[in-house]
Amino acid sequence: MGLLPVVGLLAVLGHFSFRRIKQPKKTETTETLTRAPEPDGALPLIGHLHLLGGEAPVARILGAMVDKHGPIFSLRLGSHQALVVSSWEFVKECFTTNDTIFASRPSMAVSKYFYDHAVFALAPYGPYWRDVRKIVTLELLTNSRLEKLSHVRESEVDSSIRDLHLLCMKNVNCVGMYCVE
Repeated sequence: MGLLPVVGLLAVLGHFSFRRIKQPKKTETTETLTRAPEPDGALPLIGHLHLLGGEAPVARILGAMVDKHGPIFSLRLGSHQALVVSSWEFVKECFTTNDTIFASRPSMAVSKYFYDHAVFALAPYGPYWRDVRKIVTLELLTNSRLEKLSHVRESEVDSSIRDLHLLCMKNVNCVGMYCVE
């Protein structure tokens, strides 16, 4: 092994060690006050997604987590963190007292680079989003506009069903009354 890979490895290890030492220490009280409990077993890229798969329905798995961690806990779904609230009292508090906090979308670099948060689906909650929602509700999603655009929906459904039928009929082996793919 050459000298360059060894020096590179030592430089990377030294850099991360120095960053770890220089990081300010978080006190235990601020950490517990700001974060909901999180189940063990999160993997680096997929988070807790592997815990939600399996034979049992997701509702049962989440119910077992509620029994273990309480009515509010957080899960990592991929790289995003999600808050799970299972008590109606806390849900009511989230949607009445703290509704503006929970109404906003997570900040993503994509929404910043694509039209500077001007896309309705990616815009953060605020005056712009409220104005665009009002315009969409009053102009685009009215009964008359939906009726005018019904032929577009019908043609899209027809083409989707036709594509699905062609895809299903490609490699079908029929035995008796049953078709097995």
